[in-house]
Amino acid sequence: MADESQLRQALLNLVRNAREALEGQGGGRLRVVVDGAPANPGSAEPSNGGDATVRLSVEDSGPGIPREHIGKIFDPFFSTKAKGTGLGLALVQQIVLEHGARIDVDSDAGSGTRFVITFPSPATAPDPRRSAMPGVDAVAPRPLPNGGVVSGGARSVP
Repeated sequence: MADESQLRQALLNLVRNAREALEGQGGGRLRVVVDGAPANPGSAEPSNGGDATVRLSVEDSGPGIPREHIGKIFDPFFSTKAKGTGLGLALVQQIVLEHGARIDVDSDAGSGTRFVITFPSPATAPDPRRSAMPGVDAVAPRPLPNGGVVSGGARSVP
């Protein structure tokens, strides 16, 4: 069972970050897309059963995230903004993980940013009210051999 208010907060945080990135360069494009994905990632056909996933993407044409920052963006208190708290993306990641989902980021400096949250089938998703683990810190990012990072349920590959 999804917690609507938590999911709304996660989406608002992603949209706010995108908007602020665009304001910093005088405008641009912000796009939010929701679509289905096949249960089997190798399959081109969407699943008609209860195993399909849902993807929520937030993309912008802003300045992008420098490669050296990608591994830190989900860390609590990490921010490149003058007045940022560094809690927005950490909270987004926590909400996403509590819903049994994953968050991926695709970004390079100068080319915009895309966050994709992939939700599991409602039949297999955990109840976030039961899966929350008070007192447990966010998972620290781990580097991948190809230069990407894994951060909790997130994977970023350059």
